[in-house]
Amino acid sequence: MNNIQYLNTITLFSSICLLGYSQYGYAAQIQTIDTQLPTMTLEAEKSSSMKTATGLDLSLKETPQSVSVIAEQTLKQQGGTSLADALKRTTGINVIRDSGRYRFQSRGFYIDQIEEDGLSSTVPGAASNPFRTASSSTELDIYDHIEVLRGATGLTQANSEPGGTINAVRKHPTEDFQMHGYLQGGRWNHARSMLDISGALNQNNRVRARTVAAIGHADSFKQDVSNDTALLYSVFDFDLTPATLLRWGAM
Repeated sequence: MNNIQYLNTITLFSSICLLGYSQYGYAAQIQTIDTQLPTMTLEAEKSSSMKTATGLDLSLKETPQSVSVIAEQTLKQQGGTSLADALKRTTGINVIRDSGRYRFQSRGFYIDQIEEDGLSSTVPGAASNPFRTASSSTELDIYDHIEVLRGATGLTQANSEPGGTINAVRKHPTEDFQMHGYLQGGRWNHARSMLDISGALNQNNRVRARTVAAIGHADSFKQDVSNDTALLYSVFDFDLTPATLLRWGAM
């Protein structure tokens, strides 16, 4: 019996030694290598504030309603030319086509209120325009970004749309000179061109101007149906005082 206990003790001791040796050998094989990862640069547009929901300069995080902002870079990448093209890819908005016209829905209600720079410009559901022929002709080339508010708008609008509202913010002059444009082509003889020029008109940058011109043509799958568009938009900014801005524009 003593011999058996002695053998068991030796076996257990040997196992512990082997286990410790294997762990030491495994630890000795681990090597630490310092690697410096390459720098990653992310570029995106930031919308610092929007007034559509409350009329105040609040950030998207501070705005107490569901909002979406379609930035200018996104509009360029999508390649759309109308408001309907932009809203087709917007969260919570349903775009309905009705014989060449478009109607927009949010939360089951039609959006009758279309704004420009926070001011009501088109009310397609009003008595004077019962066919809601709204906004299908709205050109995207003159807008810097699109703000979409989903939900009741009674805080800022008299008619208190239950579904939401759309605010199209127009382009304004820049101090630095910039010029860009594009050429488009597609099926049904679709062709379109646009040129956007902006910059200061004097040395102290107190007078600035911007002009957007576009022309397009497109046929349709319907016989004898075509669409010709032409656009000329100009806006001037005058800094009368450090705290006073005079803006004049025409389209």
